[in-house]
Amino acid sequence: MKMMCRLLEFVRKRKKEILFYGCAVILFYGMFFQIDFATDSYFEFSQNPVRVFLSNGRFIGAGFFALVKELNLSDGLIYKISFCLAIFSTVVSMIILDEMIRRRIKNKNLVRILTLLIVLNPFLIELYLFLEKGVMCLGILCSILAVKFLVNFLENRNKKDLFKAIMVLFLAVSSYQGVIGIYLVLMVIHIISQNNDYRKKIKEIILAGVIYVSVSMINIVITKMLGFKNRAGGDIVIGESLKKIISGTKELIGGFNLMPENTFFWMTIFTVGIIVALIFRAKKDKLKRLGGVFLVFISAVAAAVAPQVILATNSIFICPRSTYAYGGIIGLIMLIFYLTRREKVSFRAEKIGIIAGMIFLGLQFYGATRIITDHYETIALDRERAKQIISMIRDYESEKKIKVEKFVVNEDSRRQKSYDGIFVSKNINNSAFWPNWSQVEIIEYYSGEKYDKAEDKDFKKFCRDRDWEYFEREQIEFQGNVVKMCLY
Repeated sequence: MKMMCRLLEFVRKRKKEILFYGCAVILFYGMFFQIDFATDSYFEFSQNPVRVFLSNGRFIGAGFFALVKELNLSDGLIYKISFCLAIFSTVVSMIILDEMIRRRIKNKNLVRILTLLIVLNPFLIELYLFLEKGVMCLGILCSILAVKFLVNFLENRNKKDLFKAIMVLFLAVSSYQGVIGIYLVLMVIHIISQNNDYRKKIKEIILAGVIYVSVSMINIVITKMLGFKNRAGGDIVIGESLKKIISGTKELIGGFNLMPENTFFWMTIFTVGIIVALIFRAKKDKLKRLGGVFLVFISAVAAAVAPQVILATNSIFICPRSTYAYGGIIGLIMLIFYLTRREKVSFRAEKIGIIAGMIFLGLQFYGATRIITDHYETIALDRERAKQIISMIRDYESEKKIKVEKFVVNEDSRRQKSYDGIFVSKNINNSAFWPNWSQVEIIEYYSGEKYDKAEDKDFKKFCRDRDWEYFEREQIEFQGNVVKMCLY
């Protein structure tokens, strides 16, 4: 009863913020209310993914799927629960960040723009493409709550707040490791903008960093104690790792092409240029403020890339969902600029920030709409292809009076990640027939059957010698209880 009263009080005090941020999230990602599929989804729906989540240290996701599978919920209901949790987590994350920023910046419209740029950033869309979107967005909420609690600890030295910060950050890393970088960057911004005592700043940054590293290490240790080898346990080939990290960092700074015509990169350059010019026009603390902007940029890149350094070479993969914090770089740089300004922020400077932010969000919305439209088109094309294959299998079984039990999968000489005309970036909008964990699983999902996977060297050579542009009948062969599929 007490908790319900507190919840009602929370809603009553923040009705405007809930309405504003709720509408913003629905505007950008409301289309995901209709069930969608990432390549992982076919496995997660058709089998029990708990073990996979545990092996990756994502204990909250493991708990979520253990619960919904135990309750035997329908696929549609599982998806709706995850979608609602994602919306809830995103909205509450923005409300909490809004309140923290509003303590020091009084212009409500500017605060709202900064909050949207940081939380509802372009990289968030990849989290919404996964079935476990609710758990992943819960990781963002827990990361921002960790900032709130640690800031409270630094201000009042109440150890309960420190304990809360550690616990919720552990929940964040156990939800999805790729989002906790936002905690580190926001803490850096708070600390360097707060006071001029450099020793105190260094100590506080070290404390925030130690908490960040500690919860990550605890997560890895628990994963190993459960008997799983995580991605940090494989071979590291330094030269190859560096190549992959450098290549991935270039894509990161370019925004993974999620916005049209390299808009993300050029808007970042434009924002930094304007802010540097305004800092040089200021009368005080020019070098300090420039150093602050540089430190925020470096911390955002480091938070995105540093975790990749400890991974096995073949596990390094820099993509939007694993570098979420950097997606908010424009908002983060604008935030440090406004927080470190010693003179009163002019109406003109605030207006520039609001207009620039609105232009960026408009371009982001255009890019997001393109991605989501192509995402659902990819799902439809995959479904049509899968049903054609299922129909061929059933015709064969009916004709030969035999039950197909095994699947052989090979690829032609130039296999495509997706379909012609579909926007693709990293794992975004890949066909389910691209990765090896969903090629057979999509057939199982739509047919309700289970198949064992097998190999055939002769069929592999047959496929390698061909180059198809479309799905054709000769890509499917049958032999006894085996169906052979060549992917184009």
